[in-house]
Amino acid sequence: MKNIRIIILFVITFILPFDSAQGDSNDSLVKNQKPLYYIGGYASYNLNLHSADFGKIPPCPNCSEGFTGGSGSGFGVGALFDYELEPNMFIEARLGFSSIGADLSIKNKKIANTTIIRNGNTEVTDVIVEHFLDSKIDIISLEPIFKLKFLKGFFGCLGLKAGYMITGKFTQMEKLLSPENSTFKDGRLIQNDYYNIDIPSKNAFQLFGMLGLGYELPIGRNMYLVPEIKYYSGLVNVAAVNWKANHLQLGASIEFPIYPHIEPPPVKKIEIIDTVKPLPRPKLAASVDAYGISANGEKQKTPTIIIEETETEEGFPLLPHIFFKEASSDLNSSGLKLLTKSQTNSFIEDSLNWNIMDIYSDLLNIVGYRMKKLTKEKLTITGCNKNLGVEINNQLLSKKRAEAVKEYLVNIWGIKPERINLKDRNLPENPGNNTIVDGQIENQRVELSSTSFDLLKPVYLKEIEKKSNPPIVEIEPIINSEAELADWNLTIEQSGNILRKYLPTDKTKVTAPGKQLWEVEKEPIPKLDSPVEIKLTAKDNIEQTADAKTTLKIEQLTIRKKRYELKEDKRIERFSLIVFDYDKANIKPDHKKILNEIKQRIMANSIVTIEGYADRTGEAAYNKELAMRRCNEVQNILNVNKENLKINPVGSDVLLYNNDLAQGRSYCRTVKIKIETPISN
Repeated sequence: MKNIRIIILFVITFILPFDSAQGDSNDSLVKNQKPLYYIGGYASYNLNLHSADFGKIPPCPNCSEGFTGGSGSGFGVGALFDYELEPNMFIEARLGFSSIGADLSIKNKKIANTTIIRNGNTEVTDVIVEHFLDSKIDIISLEPIFKLKFLKGFFGCLGLKAGYMITGKFTQMEKLLSPENSTFKDGRLIQNDYYNIDIPSKNAFQLFGMLGLGYELPIGRNMYLVPEIKYYSGLVNVAAVNWKANHLQLGASIEFPIYPHIEPPPVKKIEIIDTVKPLPRPKLAASVDAYGISANGEKQKTPTIIIEETETEEGFPLLPHIFFKEASSDLNSSGLKLLTKSQTNSFIEDSLNWNIMDIYSDLLNIVGYRMKKLTKEKLTITGCNKNLGVEINNQLLSKKRAEAVKEYLVNIWGIKPERINLKDRNLPENPGNNTIVDGQIENQRVELSSTSFDLLKPVYLKEIEKKSNPPIVEIEPIINSEAELADWNLTIEQSGNILRKYLPTDKTKVTAPGKQLWEVEKEPIPKLDSPVEIKLTAKDNIEQTADAKTTLKIEQLTIRKKRYELKEDKRIERFSLIVFDYDKANIKPDHKKILNEIKQRIMANSIVTIEGYADRTGEAAYNKELAMRRCNEVQNILNVNKENLKINPVGSDVLLYNNDLAQGRSYCRTVKIKIETPISN
């Protein structure tokens, strides 16, 4: 799709205007002339089919037994010059750009055996890795080509492509795929990894042999469309190994014949002398002035209207975990905000603070508030422990933790006990890393779950308010007509949108308009920074018209409490509605519901940015790879067009929240989504 768009843009920008200019000449004069030469341009899709025979690219180490080739896609674009030597025999020169990179990866490669213990038994299993090697190669090329026409419109061609490599980079890594929980000697899942570096000892000069076939199709005026297919065989290695960047090119060129200039015949001009003089017509004139009236009654001519807008919308994920101190089931030490029974009467979810940690502190109050509204929905409370030290196999402690949460909902929020199901276990179903302190603290928790999406769905907070200064504009239209006034209209417009329209009250007897008061804060109000135009049109009974216009500047002061904002001609929406389990990237059913809601906000022209994050646990490189997997899982649901998509795996390079807190680490395991949509009013 991207390559097709490039071709369309190339045609619109360069070819159609040129064809129109050619068509302005007298076609009959050049019909029988032989063209001096042809000029034009081309665009193509490249199917890159690399051949290779190497194990590594020195000095970068690699344990692969050998890379044998790979494939990829790219595009080519450029200009051409064509000259006819003899009938049906041409020489052509092309200057262009081509992207010819490819993926040479070897997947699911067995490199050794290892022993694992499963259900108390020792088993021997294969060690499977992926040898990943991806290249990005861009060249600027010059092609001398010989073309020979045959049959009717068909031609064959052969030639050379001499190119200079302006981009020659590659990425490689060896990634351990199975068995699970195994690593390389350094404790990582990846080794010998190099990211987007220059290809060592690359040959900047590239040379290719070419064979091709095309068909010349006349279209338009003085223009030819030439679909073509060409194969380029590499004659020079990409680097100091056996590696050639062969590629198949599918595309089309546009060619314009350039003819000798021929002067058109002269055109005789006939001069007509007009001796009729029109009689003077009655005068009709119009003018319009505008005055701002402030809240205290002060008047100002042609004011600048300042509109302050507060428009906030934020979605906050609800982390359904309550963390306890070691060996404790005391809910008061969990860090959550606990209310008295009387205080629950004044609790309102929509009035929560716009801070994700403050919202988490009200987790149980939010759940209690929703359960009182959703009287048929049930909640499951699962108590867990870290299964180490004083908590080892201590399911009684897990049970007490779950009971403490249930007692709060029953005694404080008045939830019926039969609506709450208690469970207990040792480690959680999706535990944190129990080999480090952070993970152990996260496993000292109670988990909330429900078959009802609405009980644990994200918290959405919204508010919109608009104020204008001045709040009122007084409009003074003036019409001077020597003939009888037949009609008039007065409009207030912004960027073609009519905000107000005033018309005569009595069409049978039209009188001049009086002063009009525009209450700016009443809908529709100006939404952009572009000026507001006040237009007056008058018409008399002899069909004369007079127009007048005055312009008022608009200044939008937009204050966003959070990350949903209207900015000039764009709407920007930000979401962070998913919290992933530790070291996981899979999308749960509830996540899909949230993502499908976000998907409804994405328009065809929206630009979507997906940023993945992780907590401080683990190595930075692995966290970045985990963040990328989380981004990809989200994209699989949103299904954004690649042309409109930006993915940024941040990993743990930026920590969104305080990672000294268990809830802070949990909220860092997220994906942020930004949607930028142009607004068409």
